Amino acid sequence: MSDSRPAEPAGACFALQVAGVVARIETPGPQWAAPLVEQYRAFLAGDTPTWRVRLAHAPELAPTDTPWIRHQGPVTRFRLLSLAGTVDLAAHTATVEMPDPGWAQSALERALTYVLMLVLPRRYQGLLLHAAGIVLDGLGHLFAGPSGAGKTTLAGLAQGVGEVLSDENVVVRLA
Repeated sequence: MSDSRPAEPAGACFALQVAGVVARIETPGPQWAAPLVEQYRAFLAGDTPTWRVRLAHAPELAPTDTPWIRHQGPVTRFRLLSLAGTVDLAAHTATVEMPDPGWAQSALERALTYVLMLVLPRRYQGLLLHAAGIVLDGLGHLFAGPSGAGKTTLAGLAQGVGEVLSDENVVVRLA
């Protein structure tokens, strides 16, 4: 007896390193991984991963108007827009489901952001901040604020004058 379901394409994996945290990213296939690898090329790592982040295809996942997040010990479950996921701090794993590859970047960033917010202060003497980071005349400048405060505008004004590190998230660590 044979299985009549079509075979799932082989997944594609790569590793990213952000502020010392190395994560193995597992995707449903190369068409999912290729744009992510291109987007995060500066963070590609050859080091041994300490985290596993799995992006899963869930075509039946419908958008929700009521986002939620629930914590139970080291496990956090969430539902947001067209994403559903689990982050397990004890097992060093995260899984995010989405209906199509168009959500892969958002899914990956949400999972890694949550991991970094919790892991950086505990293990790496660092913080992940919602901020713009700019280097001017050899000095780093950090501009934090809520959405709409002007971080992206400031980063745009700094283009060509200084080095813009980010207009969204910045990691700071004790040196």
